[in-house]
Amino acid sequence: VMMFGLILGGCTVATLPLAPSSLVLALMWGLAMCFGQATQISVNKQVLNLRDASGAISVVQAFRFFGSAVAPILILPLYLQRASWGFLLPGALVASLGIIVLITRRRDGGDARS
Repeated sequence: VMMFGLILGGCTVATLPLAPSSLVLALMWGLAMCFGQATQISVNKQVLNLRDASGAISVVQAFRFFGSAVAPILILPLYLQRASWGFLLPGALVASLGIIVLITRRRDGGDARS
């Protein structure tokens, strides 16, 4: 779920500037949010399986809060250079994380579907 959420969510965000209408844009954004929530739930599930789950989940939530605060600072300059870059580059980075999850899970002998 994490792998598919990252790859499909990243690809959806990257293609938002290509939406032909506001209705399609809204549907694509909703789909990207669904993939984002699936990814977040998967991260939480992975963390809650750890021995010190309460401490680890606090760290995950802190980084989530930090990422939400820093993202506009990082993405706005891209967006100001060219609006589509503000979606293409972050989407590509998120999709790349999904590919990294796929590669590392298969290399470690883990089940790539989780």
